[in-house]
Amino acid sequence: MDGGVPVAIFRILTAGTAYPFSERLHESLPLAKPGIYTIWRQAEFLYVGIAGRGLDLNADHKKKRGLLDRLDSHRAGRRSGDQFAVYVATASSSQLYPRSR
Repeated sequence: MDGGVPVAIFRILTAGTAYPFSERLHESLPLAKPGIYTIWRQAEFLYVGIAGRGLDLNADHKKKRGLLDRLDSHRAGRRSGDQFAVYVATASSSQLYPRSR
């Protein structure tokens, strides 16, 4: 594997089922759950993120937390305070809408 990513990690991050952001978030996502996710544009890897690291799994959650909340934010186009996520979003949008010369 090129780029220094261990093969086992690469396999885990690429083995999941893909769900498009153009649809509602998948009903199998629990209301509150931590986890790691990847974002792709067709076969092009864009981003890997983590959500819900400090989530109290013993609490009775009434609102979206963790993966569901984070994926919903990405789906809606909201940018977080995560500077890397902002950079990826900005780079991606500049490729989609290049500046005119």
